[in-house]
Amino acid sequence: MTACPRCRAGFTFIEVLVAVAILSVALVAILASCLGLEEGLLRSRDIATAAELANAKLAEVERVGAYNWREGDGDFAPEFPQYKWHVDLYRGLAGGLVLVTVTVASEGKAWATTRFDKLLLP
Repeated sequence: MTACPRCRAGFTFIEVLVAVAILSVALVAILASCLGLEEGLLRSRDIATAAELANAKLAEVERVGAYNWREGDGDFAPEFPQYKWHVDLYRGLAGGLVLVTVTVASEGKAWATTRFDKLLLP
């Protein structure tokens, strides 16, 4: 017995096109989420670097002493020239305490700004 020519097994062209369209939409969604993850990782790395640098600058102020330190700003060149620091000192608090505020920011990345505050004894 021979099969009729219209009764062949397989997929029609329309079915294949629909399957390819569904797969392409899924692939675009997966790639978009991967790019979003990469951007999130880069942001978290920049924020962690800013926090580490701010902590190091605060430790430097503690080592030198809050009364020996002058307010000011600068950068972390040559290792991290894109990160800028600023130190504010608020003297005259009760008990001779000094409030030290260290702010570290990355140029062009407002979300990578970190601020540490610490009360220091004289």
